[in-house]
Amino acid sequence: MANLNASIPPVHGGLHHRELSEFCLDPKRILDFSVNINPYGPAPAVMRAVRAANLRHYCDPTAADTRQALGNHLNISAEQLALGNGAAELMWSLARLLADPKRPALIVGPTFSEYTSAIRSYGGAVSLHQATSETGFAVDPTRLIADIKREASASVYLCTPNNPTGTALSMASICELAMLFPKTTFVVDQAFLSLSPQHSDLGVHPRPNMVLLRSLTKDHSIPGLRVAYLIAEAKLTAALEQARPPWTVSAPAQAALLASLEESDFVENCRLRMESDRNYLAQGLQTLGLAPLPSNAPYLVAKVGDATQLRERLLREHQILIRDCTSFAMPEYIRLASRPTYDIDRLLAALGEALP
Repeated sequence: MANLNASIPPVHGGLHHRELSEFCLDPKRILDFSVNINPYGPAPAVMRAVRAANLRHYCDPTAADTRQALGNHLNISAEQLALGNGAAELMWSLARLLADPKRPALIVGPTFSEYTSAIRSYGGAVSLHQATSETGFAVDPTRLIADIKREASASVYLCTPNNPTGTALSMASICELAMLFPKTTFVVDQAFLSLSPQHSDLGVHPRPNMVLLRSLTKDHSIPGLRVAYLIAEAKLTAALEQARPPWTVSAPAQAALLASLEESDFVENCRLRMESDRNYLAQGLQTLGLAPLPSNAPYLVAKVGDATQLRERLLREHQILIRDCTSFAMPEYIRLASRPTYDIDRLLAALGEALP
């Protein structure tokens, strides 16, 4: 258990155009393994819906019709849903409600930095439950329970499958934790769950003190559109809506969400392809002498030594971008997204030259 005294910088995957300009690199020529999005998306129907969206009129400020359709699809009340301008916006809006200066938010790490940044921005205390390399970064429920008790945590943030490690707690296990601590809010980031072998957990309904975060970004490869949703008790979603401005989700984003409800077969087919690609990548890394961690997500983490140096060398010399895990407090590790095999072959060849 450790208290976090310094802010975690908002470092994320994806192209950084200032960096590319500094290295005199063309963004269109970069092969990007740093972002965990579906390389086979988006679904054609989703793109048609985006293009057909009505831009000449204001959309409903609370997306009521879209929430109703989504609620019908999920077999829950529309009042249990809040839509957002991407998962990050929902995380920050939620943090405004959950931040507590006396009872800390317990972040189960190493994980996505936005949880800590959001809670801290609203004056909330933060503590860290850190999984270790000795267990492959898997969460030990016994240790976690002890930390929640010790800290009297106001909230617990879990990402499953976790970013960046790919480890996962089942929804059954998380529901058991939530039942043990009814006065603690469990925020469960499920951004990668639909592309995971544990995707059936999407059908598990949360307990009253749980909040589920889901995003279309990964499934349909539309990070530029910004659309996600949150499932929680109606009282919490109502408070969230009252504390943020209207029109957080645009007409094209709502159209994409509605169209995606009919694309479960597309997502399933992509999941199977990405799982095969990830296994191909794992085998290739092993032939290079690396030992990627087992993963329940469409990406892999591997220990390479100086991750920052390797990332820069691959970018400068091979126009390949990978995720340096230093911002996750894992400076010896890199994260590699699942991509088609011909892209993986190019990556493996570059790694063969760049690794010590």
